[in-house]
Amino acid sequence: YNELDFARIAVDRFGTEQHEYLVTPEDVLSLIEYLPQIYDEPMGNASVVAAYFCAKLAREHGVEVMLGGDGGDEIFGGNERYVSNLVFQRYAQLPELFRKKVFEPLLQLMPSSGLFYRAKRYVRRSSMMNPRRFYSYNLLAEIDNAEIFQPDFLKLVDTDCFFQRAQQVYDRVSPADDTDRLLYLDMKYTITDNDLRKVTQMVESAGLQVRYPLLDKDLVNFTCTIPSSLKVKSGRNRYIFKEAMRGFLPDEIIHKAKHGMGLPIAKWLREDKALNMLLEDSLFSDSAELLKFVRPEYLQKLKKQLYSDDTSYYGDNLWVFLVLELWLKAHVKS
Repeated sequence: YNELDFARIAVDRFGTEQHEYLVTPEDVLSLIEYLPQIYDEPMGNASVVAAYFCAKLAREHGVEVMLGGDGGDEIFGGNERYVSNLVFQRYAQLPELFRKKVFEPLLQLMPSSGLFYRAKRYVRRSSMMNPRRFYSYNLLAEIDNAEIFQPDFLKLVDTDCFFQRAQQVYDRVSPADDTDRLLYLDMKYTITDNDLRKVTQMVESAGLQVRYPLLDKDLVNFTCTIPSSLKVKSGRNRYIFKEAMRGFLPDEIIHKAKHGMGLPIAKWLREDKALNMLLEDSLFSDSAELLKFVRPEYLQKLKKQLYSDDTSYYGDNLWVFLVLELWLKAHVKS
C-alpha cells in the first residue's frame, strides 16, 4: 500500500520536487459521507480516497492541472490479470481425456482447503471461456446471487446482464488475440466506467483539472498495432513498455511488482474504532436501506469473515456495500 520508496528513487533520478502525504483512517471518514454528493451513482472503488488527497495536496502547492497515468495498463498490458489469463490458458492445453477423466475427478475427492482449494478454483476458472473467466474473481460471479440478494429484488433484475454485455463487446473484436480482446474490454469498462470517473471527479472536487496523456488517440491507435505477445508474456506484464524504458527509468522501478492505489480498507475496518462504528451503524442496523436488496445474514457472514480472514477480500466487499448504503441514504427516499 506504500510506494513512496519507489517515488523517492524516481525523484533522485529525475531531480523532481516531491511532496508526500500518508492517507489515514481519519481521511477516509472525512471523505466517505461526502462521496454521494460527488458521484451521481455509487462508486465503490476505495482508491477514490487516495486520488482525492493526492489532488488536494497538489492544489495546496499551487498546481492547477495534473497528469493522470490511467490507460497505460490497458494499452500496454500492465494488469496482472492479463498474465493470469495466460496461466489459465495453459490448463486447456492439457489433453482433454486427462483433464476430464483423471485429474478433475481426483481433485473433487480432495478437501476444499489449502492447496486443494486453490487447485479447484484454478480448474473452475480455467474451464470458463472469456470474458466470463476474466470477471470470475468478482463476488457476484463467485457466489450464488440468491445467497446475497433478497428474493423480491432478484425477481426484478437479470443477474446475467453484465456478462451478456461483456460478451457482445468481447465478440465485437473477433478474431483478435484473446489478450487484445481483454485489453479492449478493460478500455470500455475499467477505464471508461471506473478509472476516469474515479480520478476526474475526485481531482475536480479538490479544485484541479486532470489530463490523460496515455489516452492520446494516436498513441492508443499505435499500441493496437503492437502484437499482444510483446505486451504480455508468461509471468511478465507490460513487456514492450518496460523494455523501451530500460536505461531511462531506474531498474528498481522497471522490475517492481505492480501495485494499484489501494488502501488497507479491511485492516482499517477491523481495527479503527470510528470506521468500525460507521460500518456497524450503516450496514448492521435494522433501518439500513440496503436490506431492501441484500440479505442481512449475508452481510453478517461477510463481517464474520472480515475478522477470521487476514486477506483484504471481505473488507473490500464490505466497503462496496458501505458506500452503496451511504449513497442510498443520500439519494433514495424510503
